[in-house]
Amino acid sequence: MQHVRLGRSSLVISRLALGAGPVPAAFTHADNRDAARAGRDLIRHALDRGIDWFDTAAGYGEGRSETNLGAALRELDALDSVHLATKVRLTPGNLGQLDSAVRESLAGSCQRLGTRRITLLQLHNSITRERGDEPTSLSLVVVLGPNGVADSLERLRDDGLVSLIGFTGIGHAEALRAVAASGRFDTVQAPFNLANPSAGWPVGRAFEETDYGGFFAECQAQRMGVFAIRVFAGGALTNSPPSAHTFQTKFFPLELYRRDEVRAARWRAALQPLNRDLAEVAVRFSLGHAAVTAAIIGFQSREQIDAAVAAADHGPLWLPAEIEDDIQGGLAVRPARLDELPAYLACSRDAQQRLRSKGLGQYLPAAHDEFADEMRQRVTQGTLRSVWSGGQQVGFFNWDFRPPEMWNTVNDQPPAWYIAGMVVAPMARGRRVGPRILRWCLEDARRQQAAVVRLDCHSANAWLRGFYESHGFRARGLVETYPGYRVCLFEQSVDRTAP
Repeated sequence: MQHVRLGRSSLVISRLALGAGPVPAAFTHADNRDAARAGRDLIRHALDRGIDWFDTAAGYGEGRSETNLGAALRELDALDSVHLATKVRLTPGNLGQLDSAVRESLAGSCQRLGTRRITLLQLHNSITRERGDEPTSLSLVVVLGPNGVADSLERLRDDGLVSLIGFTGIGHAEALRAVAASGRFDTVQAPFNLANPSAGWPVGRAFEETDYGGFFAECQAQRMGVFAIRVFAGGALTNSPPSAHTFQTKFFPLELYRRDEVRAARWRAALQPLNRDLAEVAVRFSLGHAAVTAAIIGFQSREQIDAAVAAADHGPLWLPAEIEDDIQGGLAVRPARLDELPAYLACSRDAQQRLRSKGLGQYLPAAHDEFADEMRQRVTQGTLRSVWSGGQQVGFFNWDFRPPEMWNTVNDQPPAWYIAGMVVAPMARGRRVGPRILRWCLEDARRQQAAVVRLDCHSANAWLRGFYESHGFRARGLVETYPGYRVCLFEQSVDRTAP
């Protein structure tokens, strides 16, 4: 089992954590000798495989999770050798007495767990613009304002009653970004999985679930520890039946499980030719984001623990294109930021070098220092686009309705958009990024009511000309941009009748 540093703390923890929540309910049972024995065996196996982080909450099974988890750890004489994380959920009646409510909740958790030591205490409420916008949600003011939740949790940490404080990363994206950016919390625990990667990566326009707005970027900037939850989407990604909790919860309800179940069936079909297991892919995906410290999983069996440990040890992976498209609604494309400009220039220099090594004379302005100001201008004008797929930045291209000078030689000028400077990141080669960028541009041009999409390449670059022609572009002519350098102009009509 890999172990890594938890954010900016001094702790080093396992990359997998055992979740003792209501899915799959291994620890939320009432007094039951057989269930207790099964839970104890599960913990023993987790410990044997190197897992040292155990996650629970006062609200899981109305305290039964803490009671059962604590009892099992004591029987295994492991209570002092693991990290315990629990949570406090506040009600509207608590808001006038936050300090006492938080302290009482922590005291009850410690009593049920049978310990004086809690590594992490986490706010269990979601965070939204206004209190009550979502079930049990608190407003940003209540969390960060004077005498708010953050103040109460910080006092517990200062008093040495807990080592770290955290918050739950569900709610409104802008509120979650603000809480992370405040720098007041050590950790966050947030949904991040194949079915919803939006906390970590941009998602496409067609994404239909909650968009958490990529707030992991703020977590990284503050060097927070990040725990991925719902790695298996409530069991939908492991082909498990919905738990009893899923039938009654307001947070990740049965309707969401059913949608994830349908997605999972498509993904299993895409993985079958590759002989890959969806559960393995799910673990590796959730751990693949640079911000994620560990994944919290509600394990059902020793075999599932073994499989997850093996998956974690294999590291991140590329997803099949069918799954990439599915989880992001196609490529995720957004205007590039200035801090991404060095990555664009590096990709362009790499592409230029590869072209030259193959004897191709294609000239990429972004690969040359004399065009640095022009490339910066593309960013500030918002025409340079950054492309993401499968949890990786995979390329860049310039997307503009203003024609490059070479196109001024073409007599007809219908409404058009122009692609230029398209480059694919070295680690993304062979993943059909280029064709998917072309497809995105045609779709966006249709939304912009353009008649054609245009691009160009060196006339001697037979491979690139063939690539464009194979994807529906037709040649419109040749232009000599400077002596001896001729450019082939291509365009493709946009189907503006498509839905």
